[in-house]
Amino acid sequence: MKVCAQCGTKIGRKDRFCGKCGGTTFMETSMKTKFCVYCGAVMDAKAKYCAKCGKSNEGDISLSFLSEKKEAPENVELDFLKTPEQLAAEQERAAMEAELEAEAKRIEEESVRKAKEDLRRAEEELRRAEEEAARKIQEERMKAEEAARKAREERRRAEEEAARKAEEERKRAEEEAARKAEEERKRAEEEAARKAEEERKRAEEEAARRAEEERKRAEEEAARRAEEERRRAEEEARRAEEERRRAEEEAARRAEEERRRAEEEAARKAEEERRRAEEEAARKAEEERRRAEEERRRAEEEAARKAEEERRRAEEEAARKAEEERRKAEEAARKAEEERRKKEIEALRTDAVNAGKKAISKDSRVDLEAALDKFHVYYDKAGKQAGNKDVTDIYCTIEEILGITYYQEKSYKLATPLLQDAYEHGKERAGIYLADWCLRHRKDISDQAEKLRESLEAALAEKSLMEKYPKDRKMATMALARIYEEGIGVDKNPAEAFKYYLSCAELGDVEAMALVGNSYLYGEGVKKDTKAAFGWNEKAAMEGNERAIRNVAISYDFGTGVKRNAQNAIEWYKKLLEKIGNDRFAKYRIAMCLSDPDRDFGIKPTQEMYEEAISYANQAINEGEDNANYVLGYCYTFGKGVEADYAQAYQYYSKAATHGNQKAKQKLNDFSKNGMGMYVYKKK
Repeated sequence: MKVCAQCGTKIGRKDRFCGKCGGTTFMETSMKTKFCVYCGAVMDAKAKYCAKCGKSNEGDISLSFLSEKKEAPENVELDFLKTPEQLAAEQERAAMEAELEAEAKRIEEESVRKAKEDLRRAEEELRRAEEEAARKIQEERMKAEEAARKAREERRRAEEEAARKAEEERKRAEEEAARKAEEERKRAEEEAARKAEEERKRAEEEAARRAEEERKRAEEEAARRAEEERRRAEEEARRAEEERRRAEEEAARRAEEERRRAEEEAARKAEEERRRAEEEAARKAEEERRRAEEERRRAEEEAARKAEEERRRAEEEAARKAEEERRKAEEAARKAEEERRKKEIEALRTDAVNAGKKAISKDSRVDLEAALDKFHVYYDKAGKQAGNKDVTDIYCTIEEILGITYYQEKSYKLATPLLQDAYEHGKERAGIYLADWCLRHRKDISDQAEKLRESLEAALAEKSLMEKYPKDRKMATMALARIYEEGIGVDKNPAEAFKYYLSCAELGDVEAMALVGNSYLYGEGVKKDTKAAFGWNEKAAMEGNERAIRNVAISYDFGTGVKRNAQNAIEWYKKLLEKIGNDRFAKYRIAMCLSDPDRDFGIKPTQEMYEEAISYANQAINEGEDNANYVLGYCYTFGKGVEADYAQAYQYYSKAATHGNQKAKQKLNDFSKNGMGMYVYKKK
């Protein structure tokens, strides 16, 4: 059974091309074959690309459009094995992207470091402010305690002085009263002594009561003034203390005057009554003196107890007021800090908004990045308070413009987060670029395919936006075409995909032109039309599209959609080589077109053409294209570009035949060995 050497498809004995891949080399089923790891299609042992699914299995290109059979392969791509130059270019791009990613990471770390440093300085300032407030509160509290201590000491000294003077006066009064009572004992000693003692006791109680009231009022006044003076200044506290001291002295003076008046009155009455009750006064004077002494002691103890209670209450009240003042000071500090933070956030917001508006109007990348940094600082400070619609709109507009700028510069690591956030906030241009990125990299597309498709369709419906940004219109159209072609979030719809590809091609997009040509070539989403395919491929090829250049070259080479023309095929194959550097299939087909060994083109090659064909064939062989051995075998057989050498010719034919070239196998049958063991070509 005869099968294609490239894809393993069964073919007829008289077929010149494989209906699956378009290959021209065949083999018998006894040749070793393998299967595609992705779709299971039969492949040649050395094939690197699967002819059915187009994925890399170390195969060759697929040329299924060369077959006129109705069964066309699905999703066949005309891609070849990447050359070393392409791999080097991809490695260089990967290195550049890694460098850009490292630079972006460094910039992000620097921004975070600066933000942390700013936060640390703010916390340090807040801590110093709190310490200063606490220090001032502590100083005020110490001043208040000092004032209270001084007030207590002054009160204690005043009490001791008043008690001492009262005791001295009491002793003098007793001695004087005793002397006078003794002198007047005969007339009214007992009655005078009794009345004198009663008057003295009442005078002392009244004096003590008034002194106590004056002392309490003075202490209350001193405490109140001390509290007021604590808030204002230490000097006022001293004046209040001086006033309190004068009040106590005045109270003591009045008490002394009352006592003196009472004693004088008592003495006067005693003198009047002495004559009537001297004996009774003398007897009861001693008893009353003892009782008075006991009452005085009790009164002093009660006064001391009340004074201590008043002192404690005064201290507690002073401490309570000091604590209240401290709390008020802390609350004031907290409110001041909140007010300062609000003003700081408002200033940051105003600065960010102004910078954002200016950057948007200038459309400068540097200004946009600076504005975005200011917004980040504002959001870090404001947190949830930043939820302002106008601010968010400006911020997302900056993200959209800057994300598109990064995307156009291929800085995808920087672009995609900005585009994602802007898209989530309703920015339609960001949705276009995000959809393009998702489709190119196949990331996160399944989760939001429906939403992205609706966003793209809505963006295309905005005519004013699309007229302003024609490049975005092409990108959105291409993205929708891929979505419908690959069935991402929707059922596969090749006809709808072709409609978008055609719309984009009519807008002048070169890649879309090549894809429209490809669709016409394979009949995907549209009726197969090789002439229309060639027309679109030629337009894209003239603009330098690699896919289109390859299709045009092969079309001229095999006569698909255009008349077969070796010279034109050679010209386009060479353009392909100029674009991608190395392409073993292109070099092999140039050699075939130049030498025309099978008379496919009906040309008469010159000596120079044969020499050039040999050069391209050798290059193709060195790069792994074994079919090129057939060209060298032909040249050495008939002496085209080199001297005829049947041994060399037989060797090259053998290499081609070993790798499945059926024409080379047929040529081997035309050779035989003579009696000397040399190869002889049996000319027909």
